[in-house]
Amino acid sequence: MAQYCASCGSDLRDGDRFCAACGASVGLSASPSETTTPSQATTYETCEIKWRLARRWPIYKMVFYAEANGPQGMYNAGESKGVSNISSPVGGFMNAHQTKTAPALTAFIAQLTSQGWESVPEKGPAWYSYKFRRPVRS
Repeated sequence: MAQYCASCGSDLRDGDRFCAACGASVGLSASPSETTTPSQATTYETCEIKWRLARRWPIYKMVFYAEANGPQGMYNAGESKGVSNISSPVGGFMNAHQTKTAPALTAFIAQLTSQGWESVPEKGPAWYSYKFRRPVRS
């Protein structure tokens, strides 16, 4: 049976606790194995989606990446496929290219989710600045 986010209407997969598109909680209760007591506090590592530009004049290629912070410090948790044929970044670069880059962002969010990252409701300042967390692996 298909499940949809009550907040934004995006498709949900079985077991999702947060919507990958908007970060809203999907209202599923945690299974007994996922519950914790105060003595079992879970430590999380976090990441936020950012972007960088590779330039080979006159063509620009844009890549989303996940800047993560874990027990060992900052690291790159992954990156999207590049979006080519981006015009000069003069002016409102990312907003002007939102339609062209959105599919790469959606695929990258799915990639992070498949690696155990869960979206959190808090977002960064830009439309692509999704934030995630996952339990620190022992």
